[in-house]
Amino acid sequence: MRIRLIIYGHLWLLPIATIAQPTLIYHEVAHGLSRPTDIAFAPGFPDRMYVVEQGGKIRIVEQGQIISTFLDLSDRLDADSELGLLGLAFDPKFAENGIYYINFAGRIDGKLQSRVVRRFAESPGDYISSDREEMVLSFDQPYKNHNAGDIAFGPDSLLYIATGDGGSANDPAGNGQNLTTLLGKLLRIDVRGQVAYRIPEDNPFAHVTQARPEIWAYGLRNPWRISFDRETGDLWIGDVGQDKWEEISRVPANSGGLNFGWRCYEGDHFFSPCDSINQILPVYVYAHPNNCPDSRFCGESITGGFMYRGTNTDLAGLYFFADYGKNRLWALKYEEGNASQVFDFEFPYVHTSTFGEDAKGELFFATIEGSIFQIQTDASTSREADLQDQVILYPNPATTSIHLHLPPGTPGQYRWIELSGKSGGWQDLSPGGGSLPIPAVPNGVLWLQVQGPNLPSRLFMVEIIR
Repeated sequence: MRIRLIIYGHLWLLPIATIAQPTLIYHEVAHGLSRPTDIAFAPGFPDRMYVVEQGGKIRIVEQGQIISTFLDLSDRLDADSELGLLGLAFDPKFAENGIYYINFAGRIDGKLQSRVVRRFAESPGDYISSDREEMVLSFDQPYKNHNAGDIAFGPDSLLYIATGDGGSANDPAGNGQNLTTLLGKLLRIDVRGQVAYRIPEDNPFAHVTQARPEIWAYGLRNPWRISFDRETGDLWIGDVGQDKWEEISRVPANSGGLNFGWRCYEGDHFFSPCDSINQILPVYVYAHPNNCPDSRFCGESITGGFMYRGTNTDLAGLYFFADYGKNRLWALKYEEGNASQVFDFEFPYVHTSTFGEDAKGELFFATIEGSIFQIQTDASTSREADLQDQVILYPNPATTSIHLHLPPGTPGQYRWIELSGKSGGWQDLSPGGGSLPIPAVPNGVLWLQVQGPNLPSRLFMVEIIR
């Protein structure tokens, strides 16, 4: 268990009621995808995963296999820099109406734009979408980066849209604090029964002149990504910082008009001269490597995740997130306005690009290289947990060899992965397992990845003592 007292500027994170750190298992559920940017599950189809690819495709994954290409806009989009297909949200009544929404950014009709469009599956169960689409919202982008692009339906059945500040660096146009632009905002619109959308009456700027009525919150730099807590209705934002600080912010349920401070503040630290503002402090900030007292808890580009509300009690009430440049996942426990505990979990790969949540509240995440993993623990109640529980590794720590036990008669493969992410070649395992030689490395840690024809991929951390 790690209890942290963090003093970053004026944000104090104090331990309140501590819990033991769980041990995670990363179950690979799919691979072979291309630059995944979003993971979604459609209402009415709990076993079907939709994976958004930056190049313009949405793939359907079932039982670990890429079954079909649901949508292909690759001939209309480029994926240069941070452009491309970035977000997917299914209408809450998708099982009845087949309606879903996508968010993409690219050079359209000669200029850079972000667009949110409504699309249709002729039948909700179709594996290929129709070509029918309707424009919902579009706005110009001055640069190719900071397009954000996440979209999500809230508990109120309204559509929330995260937008970046327009790009370049340092928000040169001051878009984060400018209420006349949609850039650097969290938008909230009603798309029910509309050709485009209408403004909810309780939006904070619905009746304010010189302000866009779509705005629900502002002062964001590049929110990547957003999610709703299915238990409380709170919205969580992972907002990418500039040079020093990454941040996680929370929008309490039904709370509009909040200002998260960019570009006056980066995280909870002063960044640029501004008039006095009423800034909402982030729940948690972490530093970039050149400003970081503990390398386990630093990074360069946050990937926001979800509050875990699945069936695994060991993970209940933990908000999971990652950093694109680190081979780690993190989870924080939220209490009384702050992160009372933050846990770090090592992972052999960098470039965690997005998270997803299924109908049961189980969490998944993707690496930009194209693999999807489910977050589990040894107490997981997933349908494959019984088989996985028979994969046993001992002793650990180890010296020159380690024994891997597989279910009786089950063949498999294994490979060693260094903490840098460099991996060796796959080697065959005899049915039932056997003794594995440990590569000649100094004292430290290696990852062991195990998989088989009927055995989901699993990662073990092995401590080596020479």
